[in-house]
Amino acid sequence: VPSLSYLEDQIQWRLPASCHENQKGAHLAVVSDPQSLPVSFIHIPKTGGSTLRWILDRQYRSFLYLIPQWFHADYADPVTTLGLCRRRPDAVGAHRPLDDSWPRGQTIAMVRDPVRRVLSQVAHIRAEPGAWIPEPGIALPLADWLERHPLALFDNNQVRYLSGAAEYDGMPMTTAMEQSDLDTALEAARSRVLVAPMEAFDEALLDWG
Repeated sequence: VPSLSYLEDQIQWRLPASCHENQKGAHLAVVSDPQSLPVSFIHIPKTGGSTLRWILDRQYRSFLYLIPQWFHADYADPVTTLGLCRRRPDAVGAHRPLDDSWPRGQTIAMVRDPVRRVLSQVAHIRAEPGAWIPEPGIALPLADWLERHPLALFDNNQVRYLSGAAEYDGMPMTTAMEQSDLDTALEAARSRVLVAPMEAFDEALLDWG
């Protein structure tokens, strides 16, 4: 089973070839039409995303963060939600993989050492089990639950997010990630998404700015 290996060993948090700084140098924009698309924030769970979300909310005049998540009946994807907005926000974020529902503008994401991320995810599940595991399974020990009902979030969830996988987070896992999925994730990190390791959070923010 492939892992991100870790992405910081293979790429740098730099501008993809399709992007450049705007005249003010404060934000990043797509070369073709810098004013037409919002910045997209791919929020991979337990990678410092809540802090980055807080920063984006204060950095941009209007930042749209999509809540509820996939397990709620009224969940909507980024493109659909943006189509309902009277005024285009400057940035949009969500717990959602990099699929076709995201705008094709500048995209950012944080990643984290896989082992540390999983440990943090386990702690989160123990604190808020109902957000990740259906009610009947809450009483089971976590290891028993994962063995009986594997969740996508424990099978290379960072690869799932950057490769645009259909199964992610607390969804039941029916398909494991393979080398081709890792290759897709790495290509996205090299060509489209500004990716930075959580362990270098401050440096990444300075470099992005």
